[in-house]
Amino acid sequence: MTTLPHLSSAAFLGGSLLALELAAALAKTGTAVTIVEPDPHDAERLRSLLARAGVPVTLAPTLAQEARFELLCDSGSLPDPLLTALLGTHTAPLARLLPSAAPTTGFSLDLHRLPMLQPLLEIGLPQSLNAHAPLAHTLAAALNAHLALRADTKPSPGARLQSALWRAADDLMLQGAVLWEIDEILEEAGFAIGPYAAQDLAGLDWALSLRRLLAPNDTNPIAPRAHAEGRIGRALGWGWYRYPGGGGRVIDPLTEDLAKEESRFARVPTRDFGREEILETLTLALLVEARALRDDGLLPEAITATLRLAVGCPRALLPTL
Repeated sequence: MTTLPHLSSAAFLGGSLLALELAAALAKTGTAVTIVEPDPHDAERLRSLLARAGVPVTLAPTLAQEARFELLCDSGSLPDPLLTALLGTHTAPLARLLPSAAPTTGFSLDLHRLPMLQPLLEIGLPQSLNAHAPLAHTLAAALNAHLALRADTKPSPGARLQSALWRAADDLMLQGAVLWEIDEILEEAGFAIGPYAAQDLAGLDWALSLRRLLAPNDTNPIAPRAHAEGRIGRALGWGWYRYPGGGGRVIDPLTEDLAKEESRFARVPTRDFGREEILETLTLALLVEARALRDDGLLPEAITATLRLAVGCPRALLPTL
């Protein structure tokens, strides 16, 4: 049995929700973790979150040039000039945690963690970075995740399926469907989690970045408006739902008001949707994207595993996809 290398130190540039989750998982395995956050307000918010979770992570306003790390992670939350300045002469492997069309350096990393399912870690590792494959396995072990490696840094299959589902759900909401009813319908059909509760777990910043990357011409205004209002996700207590006291999700009536307002502004006619129509529309969106992945060369068993672990699609519906 191959012994995986231990990661002794890692630095995260910015504090996205994915960065916090990965940082916490590594810290629990004994990795010395530093999160760099230059903004004092954001740093205080991160400090509060980390203290509440009991995670031993160091917060710093900058990345000392003399410091040496075995892994650097770009959370995507820092401006490019600042990121370039922070990286300086550091030569550690660089993981990109925010959706990117084609990172010029480093490798891409997506983590999908859904209720009652094993996490899925998707890493795009170009052939030029094959030497970092043991590092990918170390990260997967720290997260107790199923690892899916691919030889490119394009958007991951999991991200593509998620985005297809989320965009289709937003289109329904713009036409009059109700957010929490969409989640309820999919969960009652066997999905591990509805699309909006899933976005709250992943972070609305990540979901919006994914939309802008994969569907740059999408004009649906609901998600950008929600993000602009400060809705970040479950980790901060407010996303598509509210999470009072860090507990379970609670319907936020303001979300329905937001959707109705945007429909009116966009002059989109609204109507009632039946449960079967909502389920059929959303599973069709997944089917179309799954076939696109197949046409791109992804093996059927890999598509099935990704549908299950990244989207939470129930086994009973997998044959139809």
